[in-house]
Amino acid sequence: MATAVLRRMAAIPAATAAEAPRRALADALRRAGEEGLGLLIEAGPVTEGRAAPLEIAERLPDMPFLALLEGPGGGAGLLALDIPALSALVEVQTTGRVAPAPPATRRPTRTDAAMVADFVDRVLAEFEAALIAEPEAARWASGWRYQMHLPDPRPLPVVLDDAGHRLFAADLALDGGVRRGRMLLALPAVGRAAAPPPADAEVAARLVAEAEAWSEALEAAVGGAEARLDAILATLRLPLAVLSALGPGDRIVLPMATLGAVRLVGPGGVAVGGGRLGQAAGCRAVRIAAADGPTLPETLEPEVLAAGRVAAGPGAGAGGAGTPDIGGDDPLP
Repeated sequence: MATAVLRRMAAIPAATAAEAPRRALADALRRAGEEGLGLLIEAGPVTEGRAAPLEIAERLPDMPFLALLEGPGGGAGLLALDIPALSALVEVQTTGRVAPAPPATRRPTRTDAAMVADFVDRVLAEFEAALIAEPEAARWASGWRYQMHLPDPRPLPVVLDDAGHRLFAADLALDGGVRRGRMLLALPAVGRAAAPPPADAEVAARLVAEAEAWSEALEAAVGGAEARLDAILATLRLPLAVLSALGPGDRIVLPMATLGAVRLVGPGGVAVGGGRLGQAAGCRAVRIAAADGPTLPETLEPEVLAAGRVAAGPGAGAGGAGTPDIGGDDPLP
């Protein structure tokens, strides 16, 4: 039980083939900002589509900074930044921070290009590194670097290949949201980079064996650890006056449904499952229920009966209609 719970806690869903490039680009932007400029960049959501050169030109923001990219086989790509994003990259390199005031609307200059070229290369390198293990993606994501600043978008239909492009778009929150901008990345959809060499069979087998041995050692260590589970029949809410007046022989009436809605709670009060109260080999027991089993409110407001009284109605106290036999006054094992 404890091993299964810990496995679920440790499980991290892997990105699908479609999600991997979007996640890789968001991570590349974050790394390039933090490690290259000391600037926090959060990208999201990142979208991916297909577009021809004319469509790419139509989707550009006003007066964008255009970085023409060169890639394998003489291919051309494009990375575009709007003025708010470009200004944030320049400001953090000149003043050490991003100004809260909106930037002035202006055309990007050669000075801007010189200051962001390294950032563009860092994004492309991080993007490539994140997808190098994906053979298909590595063909079109590898080998791209900054070539030059394109001052005017009109030549784009001529500069870019006629074939379709993968077009990524990302909304950027820079410096914790002090500035918000947008970025576009267009790369030819058909990959031109050489396929990554196949891994050496002997090295691959060794890595697999080491991973399996580590997994078995972890399971052996975790499987022997103790994890306390509390089976909670109900959590009660009582007026202080009633609570103070409770004495030996008084009974607190719980709904019958609580027997079938026991909550299993682990360390720290984390709910890990549920079940039904019963018995086995003469002891109280809980039968684990399916994930979609019955549930009750976490806090009940039960009826309190003085000693010897019997409440009327469904779910009443001991001896009343609908009251299950749970063994009289014997202590719970």
